[in-house]
Amino acid sequence: MIVKKNPINKEKEEERMKAFWENNPMKQKIEEQKRKDAEIAEEKKQQEELKNATTQYFFNIGERVFHEKLGIGHIADVIQIGDSTMYTIDFGKLGKKAMDAAYAHLKKF
Repeated sequence: MIVKKNPINKEKEEERMKAFWENNPMKQKIEEQKRKDAEIAEEKKQQEELKNATTQYFFNIGERVFHEKLGIGHIADVIQIGDSTMYTIDFGKLGKKAMDAAYAHLKKF
């Protein structure tokens, strides 16, 4: 047996469902979470762009640099490999380290 609703009752039910979903607290929480996730993603994107912008400076041999974990060092060698720039940095007692310019996050000292 197939039950068919008359068009008026079907329309009323659709309106009730629409009203239910408009004022539904779960839907509001989901939408709020989506907005928060989008804001967090945008902030991360901006921070990543800022990090990448600060690594665009290229150092020359002999310059002093500061690395967050290793401290102060001197650029011993600069090697261009394809699109990447590699530094050999002498950190004194910690020894010489090879670092990619794009990921080293070096600061001029």
